[in-house]
Amino acid sequence: MLKKIKQIFELITLIIGTIIGAGFISGAELLHFFPTHGYLYYLIFAGLLFIVSFSLLYTCGKKYGGFLGVIQIVFKKSSIIVYICMLLASIILCGSMLAGFVSSLQLFFGIKKFLPLYSLLLLIIVFLVAFKGVKAVLQLNAILVPFMVILVLCFCKLPTTYQTVQMPTFSVVLKIILFVAFNLFLSAPVVCDLGATHRQEELKVQRQASTLWQKKRSILQERNIAIFLATVIIILSAATILENIVRCNGAMEQTLPFLYTIQGKIAKNLFAISAIGGILTTLFAAYYTLHSSVNNVKHSIYYRLLFATCAYVLSIMGLKYIIQFCYPVIGAIGLLFLIVLAVHLFVERKRKDKNKKNIVKTINIRLER
Repeated sequence: MLKKIKQIFELITLIIGTIIGAGFISGAELLHFFPTHGYLYYLIFAGLLFIVSFSLLYTCGKKYGGFLGVIQIVFKKSSIIVYICMLLASIILCGSMLAGFVSSLQLFFGIKKFLPLYSLLLLIIVFLVAFKGVKAVLQLNAILVPFMVILVLCFCKLPTTYQTVQMPTFSVVLKIILFVAFNLFLSAPVVCDLGATHRQEELKVQRQASTLWQKKRSILQERNIAIFLATVIIILSAATILENIVRCNGAMEQTLPFLYTIQGKIAKNLFAISAIGGILTTLFAAYYTLHSSVNNVKHSIYYRLLFATCAYVLSIMGLKYIIQFCYPVIGAIGLLFLIVLAVHLFVERKRKDKNKKNIVKTINIRLER
């Protein structure tokens, strides 16, 4: 029982940690993708997309042996293109988190000197911890995510009435889809690898034929519960952030709009802690993608140093401009990635069902003879 709870908790914190980063928790990312009027309905729509997409990634990772297996089996000759896109997207996300970390030090603690040195030190820590693998990401999320979410939800307010809500336009729906696709594409390596890890746990009990079905069913239930609860928490956090921004005049024009809405020194310090927590969890998840991508490559240390250097240089661009120009492009790539995965899985299942029917049909014919 305790093991099951632990696995559910790990998956919940893993999902939340990869989604809630500097852009999300500051409100800047949410304002870019979501309308401020009637946002709750759009968040529910995004939540449904999250549930479906997370299930898709987890299933594919479990089926094909992690993220590298997914891109090699599903995309085949085009896998190198997907591989490069993922690396570029992860570098961009690492850069945005480092930029967010620098902005946080300036705004929250008034630190103005040696800022590049602080972000470099953080990057070195991430670089070293990544050698511990996905377990390091799980452990970090298990510590930071609950604390971060509780602090955000402390500012929770009931949504205002939506009397002026209009029918959603194509551009609004497209932005929300890109928001989901962007986040899912960047979290794909971690979620797929976790699916592969759970698959290995299933294989360990295959010798016990009587308990195999119960074990598979249990893992499936754990996955569904974790994905649902994680999505609910993400939506509640987004609703809390957007509601505070909507109610505060002038907040939408700020670089960190959610911070602008918070009054009081203690409250601002709590927000600072939650914001830095979001930065750390997303940064670790994004860099894990870069680190694990060259696990079996000769002289991998040089590639990892190159990835870290590129992320550090990109962070100089600033969080606001990275969100504005880079995030939508990554979202479009992520959307295409998810569509290809879904189509491949659907076609493969149809093929298997057809083969099963043919086998049953052949057996029946032989029995009749």
